[in-house]
Amino acid sequence: MEELLRRILDELVTLRQGQDETRVDIQDLKEGQQELRQGYDQMRADIRDLKEGQQELRQGYDQMRADIRDLKEGQQELRQGYDQMRADIRDLKEGQQELRQGHEELRKRYEQMHADIQDLKEGQARLEERMTRLEVRMESEVIDKIRGLYDAREIILDKLDRIEGKLAVHDELLNRHSHQILALRLRLNRKLRR
Repeated sequence: MEELLRRILDELVTLRQGQDETRVDIQDLKEGQQELRQGYDQMRADIRDLKEGQQELRQGYDQMRADIRDLKEGQQELRQGYDQMRADIRDLKEGQQELRQGHEELRKRYEQMHADIQDLKEGQARLEERMTRLEVRMESEVIDKIRGLYDAREIILDKLDRIEGKLAVHDELLNRHSHQILALRLRLNRKLRR
């Protein structure tokens, strides 16, 4: 009888310890859930920033189209270079469309978005080379307009660099949270088996 009471007492102590451990695990899960919520809120804020950056890209693009129209009307001898610039602008439009799709599917299209950014940078580099060759033949009015194009390109490149940085931060947060969740699940499964 005394042995039975001692075993029951030991079982109760074990159950109490398990209950305490379960409470600690639940608290850890609540804290992990709070961290996930904070990460989600940060991701939403970053998405808002991306939308604002996209609007600035659109405005820069509209300004660039107006400048190209002025070049066409004022400089007939630049016709051949202008045709090449139109092809480059089409490439930029395609890149912008890919960026929009990448924005909607941020985590799924992370690698594709990096490729699109690289295409934009290469297109900008090609545009810079062409504009350097044409600069010798241009009058001062056209040179001022081209400087505006260079400024817009720098803004676009700065935005793209910020987007890459934010994507890296989000990727790191997602990886960290998934590891934490897996660890918590493993601990909970072990405790449930006991």
